[in-house]
Amino acid sequence: MTAHPSISAPLRRLAAAGLLGLAMLTGCESNEESPAPGITEAEPGECLPREIPARDAVEFTVDCDDEAAFWTLTAISGDSGASSPDGADLVDDQPLFDLCGEEITAYFPGRPHTGWDMVHDEESGEVEYLFCFEAIGRPDAEGATPVVPAVEECFESSDVEWWTRPCDPAVADAVVTDVFELELEDRGAFGDVFEELSGQCTGSAYRGLVDDFGRTSGIICFDYL
Repeated sequence: MTAHPSISAPLRRLAAAGLLGLAMLTGCESNEESPAPGITEAEPGECLPREIPARDAVEFTVDCDDEAAFWTLTAISGDSGASSPDGADLVDDQPLFDLCGEEITAYFPGRPHTGWDMVHDEESGEVEYLFCFEAIGRPDAEGATPVVPAVEECFESSDVEWWTRPCDPAVADAVVTDVFELELEDRGAFGDVFEELSGQCTGSAYRGLVDDFGRTSGIICFDYL
């Protein structure tokens, strides 16, 4: 996701960084190449590895029982009507919200990360495939899961994403003491409410749950371990 991954954020820009790397590797213009059968045959409910495969990958999905499976594909469209000038951001986000739901990339305590990505034509800017996914939530080698921590769960404050970790000082340094959920909107629209709720935190510190689109879904209060 990161995961535009609530995984967050890091994975939705793969069109510019990797999905369209085929043109660089082959010397062909991207608009002369069609996506390989891997992505054209992908269906919701199938699984993806953490690093989204390139557009020319014959095997775009992986078996959901495979250790490499990190995401579940939740929706995919070859006719979303979306466009992107650079393969990183959409001209209009509404086609994404129509396909994936308004809460795509938003962080909610106790819920897995979500994200989205695209395959776009560099010359026309047309988004050939728009798709979204949700983290399976399988623990990594340190026991961390791509799930937003809830009350009494732990995380590492230096993480750029919200991962739930074992409450062990070796892998985490903070524990959630309180959570305030908010309407999903730009923080600027409810700044006074944000400040009022943060003042009610039972912990020694707090952070807003801010997604790829700058929207705040809540406040997490915490203490350091």
